[in-house]
Formats: sequence, structure tokens, C-alpha cells
Amino acid sequence: MNTTTPSLLEDAHDGGTVTQHSEFYAEGDPLCTIRVENTLFKVHRYLLTQASRVFRDLFELPQGDPSTTEGRSDDNPIILCDSAADFASLLKYLYASGCNVTPADIPFSELQNVFAVAELAHKYQMDGWQKWAVNVLLELVHSNEAALSSADLARCYDVAILIGAPTLQSKVATVWLGRITNGSLPILPALAAAEARSSMSRRFLSSLYELELNRIPTSLATPLSYPGYAEVHVKRIFVGQWSLRAWWTHFTATPITLSAGTHCSHTGRHDLCLREFKNTWKGAPIFAYPHAFSGYPQIAAPGLVLPPGYPYYYTHPQALLQPPFVPPSFIQPPPPLVQPAPPAAP
Repeated sequence: MNTTTPSLLEDAHDGGTVTQHSEFYAEGDPLCTIRVENTLFKVHRYLLTQASRVFRDLFELPQGDPSTTEGRSDDNPIILCDSAADFASLLKYLYASGCNVTPADIPFSELQNVFAVAELAHKYQMDGWQKWAVNVLLELVHSNEAALSSADLARCYDVAILIGAPTLQSKVATVWLGRITNGSLPILPALAAAEARSSMSRRFLSSLYELELNRIPTSLATPLSYPGYAEVHVKRIFVGQWSLRAWWTHFTATPITLSAGTHCSHTGRHDLCLREFKNTWKGAPIFAYPHAFSGYPQIAAPGLVLPPGYPYYYTHPQALLQPPFVPPSFIQPPPPLVQPAPPAAP
């Protein structure tokens, strides 16, 4: 046995002054009892104070008699108005080793737990964990687009707005729109989620309404039907179709004026070009946006006489513009066309 090797427990600095580390010397750090719903948790105060400004301020308050101080016993716990399952999810990651919480390593099965971490991290001002949750959710949404349900996407969308994560909000909206477009998810939950956060979701709402406008039948033989849709969404879809048709009708009626170039020396060539250009100009919107022109013109033409049973708004779309209904910004008239300058002389 080599007796010259010093013990690992041997003081390498005999005779020096030993001091307590200012941050990593947890003197008298008792466990804290917390009640969430009907579940008691006993956790280290240090863990909570390091992660949360709210808990840090709470535990820095002057402490009275230990027997009456909240959190010191099961009979007198700190009470939190959260979900016990969500709080357990938060503690799971607070106690996890750093090597186990890398965003790319979190499996999809942990999605609901990550939602809970994100929501409670926001509530208790855990800035680092909010950023972590956003990064994890971005990774999970990107890697599991086809596995996400409407409920998953709705909660993720709410979390993105709650925390203030525009990149995550945009990613969720893009994935959700793609799933609705390919028919794998219904549109109603997306409309409900976007409307609930309408002040932060105008672009998402506009994209959803655009999908619906493109679904308007091009044949009168196909009836319009919006089962389960909130009235406000049906109104906006009709107003959008009416506004788009009215604007494109005006657009096609006012083609830009083209001046003859100096190379148009052939007699009548310029007039021929103008006729072809006007025909192309008038037909372009109809070709590009058939749902705004074909079928159901009565949505866009006030005063037409329709068969009995058609909704009032089909024949009186202008009524949709009366208060309290306010059309969304995406159907406001675009700026006037700018006439091009005539070609310069060679």
C-alpha cells in the first residue's frame, strides 16, 4: 500500500483561513412544504429561490415563529393555486440534471409536461426556464408536425403568446395552417384559438379566412355550409368575399394605360397590343382567384333576388359592415394603382 498518497479528505491548505462560499453554502436551508390542490410537496427552498424571483421574494420575507410560518409543516403549507400535475412537471425538470434537459433530447411524450413548465415559469418569473421551454417547444413542433393534435397546437399557441415568443407563435401558425390545408385537422379549433387572442393573431386569422375564401364553391349547385362556425367568422368570410370581388371588379375595369413605344412602327400594332393586354388584364384575376368571381356572386352583389331560405347576409352583405361588426384589416381596400411612366425615347 502506498502510504505517500494523500487522502482525498486531507486538507490541502493546512493553516489557511476557511470561509463560507457566499453563494454555494446553504446554511439552514430547510425543506419547504407546498400544497397544490390536494397534494403536498416537500422541496428544497434553494431550488425554488434560484429559479424564481417570486419564490425568492417570498422566502426573503421576515420569518416569525417556525410553528406558525407557512411551509414549515404539513399542517401549515404554502398553498399554490395551480394544478398538482403541472407543479409536479415543473419540479421534475427543476430537479433534473442539466445533461437531461437539452431541448433536442426531450421526447414528444413530454409535450404536456413542457407546456406546464412554460406556463408556471411565466407565472413565477422563471426567465431561464421560459426560454428553455420555448426552445423545447420549437424543437418538438418542428420534429412532430404530423403528431400534433388541435388541442396541442392550441395550447402551444397560447403559451407562445403568454410568454411573448413570436418565433414559436409563427411556427405553430404555419404548422397548423398546413395541417388544415391538407385536411388532417379541422379549422374550427384554430379559429377559436386565434379569436381568443385576436389582438395578437390578426395575421393568423387572415390566413384562416383566406383558406375559407378559397373553399367557397365555384358552382351554385354546391350549397354553402358552415356548421359549428361562430357567427362572427361567417360574417367575416362573407365580407371578405364581397370586398375582394368588389375590389377586383374595380381593378379589371380600370386597366393601366400603356403608351406606344418608338419601336411600334407597324400600323395598328399598338391598338392590337392594347386589346390583347386589356383582355389579359381582365381575365387575370378570374384565373388567379376563381373563388372570388365564380359561383355565389350573390354574396358580392347586394340586391339580387335569391331563392327562399338563403341567409339575409347573402342578399345584404353591406349590413355586415354596420356596427358592432368591424371588418378585419385584411379586407381593407388596397392603395390605388400607380400608372407606369411612358417608355423613354431611345
